[in-house]
Amino acid sequence: MNGPSKTRNIDLPLQLRAASVVPSSFDESARTVDVVWTTGAAVRRFVRGEIVDESLDLSGAALSRLNTGAPVLNAHRSYSVRDIVGVVVEGSARIAGDTGVATVRFSEREDVQALVGDVRGGIVRNVSVGYSVERYERIAPVNDGDRAELVARQWTPLEISFVPVGADPDAGTRADGDVYQCELTGEPAEMDKQETPKAEVRAVETPAIDVEKLKTESAVDAVAKERARVRAIETCGRATGLADIARGHIDDGTGKDTAIEAMIARAADAQKTLTPSFAAGDGMDGGERFGRDAVAMITHRARPDAFEFPEAAQSLRHATFADIARTCLRHAGKASAGMSNEQVVEAALDIGRRNFKLRGGVGYQITGDFSNILANSGFKMLRRAYDESPSSHPLWTQRMDRPNFQIGSAVALSSAPDLALVPEHGEIPIAPMLDSGEPVQVATYANRVAVTRQVLVNDDLGAFNRLFALQGRAANRKECDLNYNVLLDNANLSDGIPLFDALHNNIAAVTGGPSLTTFAEATRMLGLQTGLQGEKLNLMATVVVVPVEHRFVAEQLFMGPLFPDSVANARAPQFMSGVMVVSDARLDVGPSNNAWYVMAANQIDTVWTGGLNGQSGPGLESRDGFEILGREYRVVLDSYAKAIDFRGMIKINGA
Repeated sequence: MNGPSKTRNIDLPLQLRAASVVPSSFDESARTVDVVWTTGAAVRRFVRGEIVDESLDLSGAALSRLNTGAPVLNAHRSYSVRDIVGVVVEGSARIAGDTGVATVRFSEREDVQALVGDVRGGIVRNVSVGYSVERYERIAPVNDGDRAELVARQWTPLEISFVPVGADPDAGTRADGDVYQCELTGEPAEMDKQETPKAEVRAVETPAIDVEKLKTESAVDAVAKERARVRAIETCGRATGLADIARGHIDDGTGKDTAIEAMIARAADAQKTLTPSFAAGDGMDGGERFGRDAVAMITHRARPDAFEFPEAAQSLRHATFADIARTCLRHAGKASAGMSNEQVVEAALDIGRRNFKLRGGVGYQITGDFSNILANSGFKMLRRAYDESPSSHPLWTQRMDRPNFQIGSAVALSSAPDLALVPEHGEIPIAPMLDSGEPVQVATYANRVAVTRQVLVNDDLGAFNRLFALQGRAANRKECDLNYNVLLDNANLSDGIPLFDALHNNIAAVTGGPSLTTFAEATRMLGLQTGLQGEKLNLMATVVVVPVEHRFVAEQLFMGPLFPDSVANARAPQFMSGVMVVSDARLDVGPSNNAWYVMAANQIDTVWTGGLNGQSGPGLESRDGFEILGREYRVVLDSYAKAIDFRGMIKINGA
């Protein structure tokens, strides 16, 4: 049996060996428990076609992997970060005599609590250590019929797992593809080289141990411990794709176990969180569905008072911009493992390098790339802020959108003439209609803003929302400015006469703020206005537009049951109760002399306002940033306001 021998390099799978928990050592506050991960006793193996007894030389164990935060797994599974149920406490793995011991700490994740309770209660008592062997020595059997002994002279424990039984005789590998190089010495030269099958594992009895004796820890150099902490956190950061979070834990001095648990929990939650929703029959693919849900999540988190959170998007409730970017990369077939949040955001923006135009105020594009998700979210916030901003001019103007940017003519028609008497067999006359035209043209107003990488990497939803909300309010202000400037500028109409002029008979001879006297004069002038053919229009006052200075008196005059004290206990005429009061601070400044206006809105054309057909309100255009690192956005408003006819508006100069 003791023929010539030789040394070979062979591939071996991850080896497993039964071990045990010490339930009495469970520490409730620290969430730790002591385990005996090896006694070095012999285990029967089947290696290279030969049944051997494997034993461990404890002096050859390399404990660096365990002592820098090796994972504690659920039954050796490592297909997902959720399979990690804890970590080996830093520096706790050691060889005490003929026994390998360590302290493991459990994760605080909710799905681990059942296991913690079973370990505390002594229900789960078995652990198993997974290790690689770098060098075996084969000792030939002395007598015929005996088994050869295989001694692991150099070996490395890699992970500890909680298992339902102490050893699985069919388990030899964690994954069929995981193999490790091993140097085997003492093998008979005549043995044929064979494929290494999975290792056979048998349970071994764990001898009684003195727990208190094993709790004595050797002193560890402070510098070495800090280096081990940094290495462990960096390794976990790379494995979970949270390298930037890992750097933060390192800089903050966070303990290794705490940092690793936090990153594992976050990675697990993100993996669960970003499962795209599915709604049968909605006609969308996975990327489009994810894009829709991501937009709903971003807008709701930014403005929960304004945007509902649909049930379909519940899986994304706590996702960050970086989480969304990772999922967009996955939908695009791009890997993001090990990338920092900053790198993920850059990569996600890079695959979406194209321009978007979102206009019209209804609907938005639905695709799953990151740039489009940002544009859609920003557009919804922009439009919401635009719609919510105070805007009083629609109460006294008429909206008339234009087909293009060319100069057009807004035609004001006269009233039809009186119906003519038609004698028997007489010819019905053609009614002459007169018109007057005013030139109108839509103009474009725009701002350029940027969403930087910092906003996205820092998940600064407040800044993201404010950026677009402020632009929405600015667009609303611009529309209001255009319409009130028609009153304030008093520009000439096509007849060469200012909008408000004595020749148009629409400036009251009396002056002063809203009162019975001034309003009576304005309604008299309004009612006596004539059309293009001299026809009596009989216009009725429906809206008064006043500076803020006159608002209180105007509302008391038109909305209260009684006139002011100057006409004590006098009842207001019935028609006055239907007059609407509109106030705006734009009329309190400039050369207006606190003028106010009485209008016959909706009875005759006064001021036309609008934009391009089908594109009401502001739009959003985006492109990849050139001067900034991020995305650039242009907020575009196509709008105009123009006085069409002077007859439906009376101006009263203030005192």
